[in-house]
Amino acid sequence: MMHPQRSVGAAFLVAMAGVGVAPGVALASDAVPELDRPRSGWGNPVRMAALWENDSHAAKLFLDTTDRYYTNGLRFDIAWRPDWAQDAVRAIPFGEPMGENPQAAFGLGVRHLIFTPRDIDAREPLPDDYPYSGWLAFSAYLQRAGQITEHLAMADHIELDVGIVGSWTGAEQLQNNTHRLFGYDTVKGWDNQLANEFAINLTLRRKWRFSTGRDDNGYELQFIPEVGGVAGTVYRQLESYATLRWGMNLPDDFGPSRIADINMATGGWTDDFGFYLFARAGGRAVEHNLFLDGNTFPDSLSVSKHALVGEIHFGIVAVLWRNLEIGYSQTYNTHEFKTQTGDPNFGAWTIAWRCEF
Repeated sequence: MMHPQRSVGAAFLVAMAGVGVAPGVALASDAVPELDRPRSGWGNPVRMAALWENDSHAAKLFLDTTDRYYTNGLRFDIAWRPDWAQDAVRAIPFGEPMGENPQAAFGLGVRHLIFTPRDIDAREPLPDDYPYSGWLAFSAYLQRAGQITEHLAMADHIELDVGIVGSWTGAEQLQNNTHRLFGYDTVKGWDNQLANEFAINLTLRRKWRFSTGRDDNGYELQFIPEVGGVAGTVYRQLESYATLRWGMNLPDDFGPSRIADINMATGGWTDDFGFYLFARAGGRAVEHNLFLDGNTFPDSLSVSKHALVGEIHFGIVAVLWRNLEIGYSQTYNTHEFKTQTGDPNFGAWTIAWRCEF
C-alpha cells in the first residue's frame, strides 16, 4: 500500500466462510474454553475487526516502501453467531456435516482497495503499467466449522462481495488528500483510472487444521492447508495455500486474518495470554483480474497478466485479555503481469475485539 504519508485506502471484501468446533471440544486440547451459545438475536460473542494493508513504513516498518500496484487496503468487519446461522449452514451446497455439532457464524463488512502504477508522477496513460483503480465492496458471509477428530478440524467459507470499481470509490481523493496531509506530492495520473462499473464476486474456501495438541506449557504446532475459488466480475481464480503456526494458547480459529480472508468467528479465544508465529505459502491460478485486464465493457488500460501467482505471508499474532487480538504480517507476491518491475509486497496490521451483548 501507499506510503503512510502518501496514501491510505479503505477496503472491504466480505466473505462467507466456515470455522468452528463442536461445543466443549477444544482445538486439540481442553485448554480452549467451551463456546458460548447465543442468548439473543445477536448471539454471543460478537467480533469486530479492522485490517489495514499498506506498502508504507507504517505497515512495512523498516522494509522498502513504495507507492505501486496494490498500495492500500482497509477493511471493517463485524461477525456474530445468531441462531438462524446454525440452520443456514446446513444448506451449504458442498461438503459433509462437520462433526456432531458444527458451529456457525455470520458477518458483514466493507472494504476499500487502491491500485496504482509504479510511476505515479506521469500524467499520461501508461499502457505497460498497473492501471489506476479503486474498489469499494460491501460483503456478507457465512461460516461453519467442526471438530472431526481429536487432532483434525475443518472449516468452510462462503462469501459474497458487491460493490463498484472506478472514480465513484473515491480512491483518488483519499490517496491525494492523504499525501497533502503529510506534505507529499499528489499522484498525477488518476485521470487514467478504470471507468466506473458494478462489481460482484463469490468466494468459496475450505480449510483443514491438523494439530499436535498442547503440551504442558500450552504450546502447540498446527498445519492449516486450504483450497478455494473466486468467481465474478472482479476475480476468477483458483487458490491453494498452507499455513504453519506455532505458539502458546492458540485461539480456536484457522489462522490469521487478511483483507481477502477474514478470520473465523465460530470459535473462541483462550482466557489466558496467547500468541503465535505463522508462515503461509501458496498461490493462485488466475483466469481474470479486473484490475489488470481492465473494464468489463468500456475500453480501458490493461496489461498482460501472469496466469500463476505465488505468495509468501508471515507474521505474529497476540491475544490479550481474552478480548483483544493484535497481529502484524508481511506479504510477498511474485509478479502479476509481464511488464511488471519491482517486487510487489506490503505489510498489514490487524486488530479484533471480542465482546458480548
